[in-house]
Amino acid sequence: MTETPSIDSDIHNLDRYLGSPSSQKVLQLLTCWETLSVKEIALKAALSESQVHVTLNRLEKLDLVVKQAWGKYSFSNSKFASLLKTAYSAILEQIIGNEIYQLTKQMDNIPRETLEAQYSKIVDQWGPLLSAKFSFQMNELAGFFVEFEQYFT
Repeated sequence: MTETPSIDSDIHNLDRYLGSPSSQKVLQLLTCWETLSVKEIALKAALSESQVHVTLNRLEKLDLVVKQAWGKYSFSNSKFASLLKTAYSAILEQIIGNEIYQLTKQMDNIPRETLEAQYSKIVDQWGPLLSAKFSFQMNELAGFFVEFEQYFT
């Protein structure tokens, strides 16, 4: 007879669950967007919906995420989840800052279409944090596209 894992065994596997790439991505996205559906997470994280379901179930067992109305998920109100979200906010600022820096560093060396695709990907993935923390840098990049368009038309 197989035993169903208990919450105690899940807590002992906390580092394994939190260290998985899918958990990292889900928690990053929930930090940024506050609430997302399985489908939205799958699209933004480039994961399968089944992988997102498994990840969310594990994170729910650890009381890190909760299922809200309409099938959306968010961080739970537990103290540990709040601390984790704060830590992820700081990490995301570094990740996003680096992505923007890399993009601006390559502006003169890559085709415009590639640059626009990378810009769109950053906006699609991190929109709320971009507005809150990186509006100046994103406006600079958007201005580059406008200037480019005017110069070549």
